[in-house]
Amino acid sequence: MPELPVIPVTPVNDVEKAVITRSKSEKPMAQLVHEQEMERLKTAAKLRRELWLTTFALFFLSAISLTCVWVILRGGYPEGTQKLAETVLTALVSGLLGYLAGKQSGKEEK
Repeated sequence: MPELPVIPVTPVNDVEKAVITRSKSEKPMAQLVHEQEMERLKTAAKLRRELWLTTFALFFLSAISLTCVWVILRGGYPEGTQKLAETVLTALVSGLLGYLAGKQSGKEEK
């Protein structure tokens, strides 16, 4: 089958100029798919990193909180140690409440 000749298109008006210019500048479908896949992978890596950091922080804050509660309730520790445990526990609880309040106010603004 003989090849058909390519006839150059001459735009008649602004709409045709925009269509021809846009079709020449559009990215190929494979490149669009690749960019979407890369964005999906970046988002997945960010979520995985946030999950690990949250788990790590939750583990250590829980350990510190339980140790403070143990010192406060168990007794038999010097007065300074019990005061320190109360101070640390108070700071952790107030920080948690501040964090949760900030998260809640951020949801209300959106």
